[in-house]
Amino acid sequence: MLCYAAVIWWTCTQYVTVSKQLEHLQRLACLYITGAKKTTPTAALEVITGIVPLPVYIKMAAMAACFRLKLNSQWVQTTGDHSKMKHILATNILLSQQRIDRIIPKFVFDKNYTTFVPDKTYWQYNGVILDDEVVSFTEGSRSDHSGMAGAGLYVPTDGEEQAP
Repeated sequence: MLCYAAVIWWTCTQYVTVSKQLEHLQRLACLYITGAKKTTPTAALEVITGIVPLPVYIKMAAMAACFRLKLNSQWVQTTGDHSKMKHILATNILLSQQRIDRIIPKFVFDKNYTTFVPDKTYWQYNGVILDDEVVSFTEGSRSDHSGMAGAGLYVPTDGEEQAP
């Protein structure tokens, strides 16, 4: 949420006062996450947690937004400070200047297939005919403590059941 519209206001992070406020905010978050002592250096906390410094992260978010807008032909060049991002992107990330294919999204809401899920009685009384050599199924059980679901594999030729 902090990076919302970063492509517009990212230049503010270059001011010392704003940079210090962002560093203070990140330091508090890192202290809460790690539970470290207050004397722990901010850089060490960022390394321990694997968190990028906020001014750098905001600039990355602004670059990503600029690139996305440029790809979608929505970037509007103005005389404002935020327009520097396109130049920074062009000089630092050469790939951003390459021609890139663009796929226009197309939403299709028509369902041109049918799904048949037989209930247990079909399976018990051989109401379902399976002409496949390998049948894969799940039983729907789930272990609460591990969060994993069960599955099985059945090969009709030898009649053996194997765990995945």
